[in-house]
Amino acid sequence: MHWSSRAPMGIRAKIVLPFTLLFLATLLVVAFLAARVAAHLVEERIQGQMADLASVLSHAGFARNPDVLARVKTIVGGELATVDARGAVLASTLDAAHATALRAHLQAAPAEPVRRLDLGARAYRVTFAPVELRMGQEQPAFVCLLTPEAEIEAATRRATQPILIAAVSGAVAVMVLGYIVGHRLARPVESLALQARHLAAGQAHAPLAVRTRDEVGKLAEAFNALLESLRAAEERLVASERLAAVGQVAAGIAHEVRNPLSGIKMSAQVLRRRLRELDPAAEENVTVMLSEVSRLEVIIDDLLTFARPTTLAPEPGDLNAVIADVLDFMARQLEHAGIAVRRELAAGLPAVPLDAPRVRQVVLNLVLNAAEAMPNGGTLVARTRATEREVVAEFDDTGHGIPPDAAGKVFEPFFTTKRGGSGLGLGVSRTLIEAHGGSLAFEPLNVGTRFRFTLPRKAP
Repeated sequence: MHWSSRAPMGIRAKIVLPFTLLFLATLLVVAFLAARVAAHLVEERIQGQMADLASVLSHAGFARNPDVLARVKTIVGGELATVDARGAVLASTLDAAHATALRAHLQAAPAEPVRRLDLGARAYRVTFAPVELRMGQEQPAFVCLLTPEAEIEAATRRATQPILIAAVSGAVAVMVLGYIVGHRLARPVESLALQARHLAAGQAHAPLAVRTRDEVGKLAEAFNALLESLRAAEERLVASERLAAVGQVAAGIAHEVRNPLSGIKMSAQVLRRRLRELDPAAEENVTVMLSEVSRLEVIIDDLLTFARPTTLAPEPGDLNAVIADVLDFMARQLEHAGIAVRRELAAGLPAVPLDAPRVRQVVLNLVLNAAEAMPNGGTLVARTRATEREVVAEFDDTGHGIPPDAAGKVFEPFFTTKRGGSGLGLGVSRTLIEAHGGSLAFEPLNVGTRFRFTLPRKAP
């Protein structure tokens, strides 16, 4: 492929050059028309002079008087001659040689009102007008005005000059104005290009100043928005890299903790069965121990979910059944914490595509989160309903609520306001719900908080 070695045309040139060329073309047309109009005006003036001259010379035989013609010559600025229909010179202001040349040129009666004639080294424009030599004459006669072509051209130039000066001045003004406009347009675009080069080189710079509200200003605003988005994306990328590193470490710890924790759980389950008949009070303590072990398992699952890519195996399932299973599992712990549970699960809730273990993890996180928000007891309401496109699950608590300064960080990994919390539960829960094609959000209530998640009725 052949690439031209010529430098690209700048935006100033692209703006100024077309206008200049257009104006120059207009200037040439105007100059041509002005010259034509000026020449026409000069000819009309000469014709007017000839009509007046013929009227004057028709009186008292002036047309045949050389002295009269000589005086009139000083007024009109051209040579005069009176000729008959055969071209014979009856009287003139010309010398004998030029009069003879004129006669030779006018052998026939003039058929055109204007002719061009060369006499010696000078060129003349010859104009004719009929004249009466005496009253009642039958043979026509004419008075000839021989105006030097140089004088006609000078008069034409004088008439054309103001128009040309105005046109040239206009061209210069257009060029200057075009340069100014081009500069005003090119400067922000050049700044934009420079900023883009700096951005491509990885050099951070301040946003572009938006000085206008036109298209250039909108372009600067769009670039600033892009710059801000790139900076935010870069910050998120750095944060993601840090979180990924933390997640890998956490996942390693979780794997190391899971096996001993499984052993503790199995031993506690065996101990609870043996104490069920021997010491019911001790059995209750073991039950609390198993609940805490389950809570640790949830934290480990959250760590592993956070550290590895989210993969789902969705199948048509009953969301009510998943929620009921979690509430049954947590019943003793919630009762021990003084939390009353009210189930408002919609009857006939349609089945939706879901990965039951993952959704169970989400529900368990939300129930645990609600329980931790009510350390002195309260009420937990679990509610479901269906819409045209999705099913909705809501969990209302009567706890202390979420502080306003923490509302924007609730779903960030490792962010927590609770002493001893991992800060992963809500972030992981949102990741799992969004992987299903749904959403997870919260809203403050008059007393407490409502967490709501949705699942689409059709697989995304």
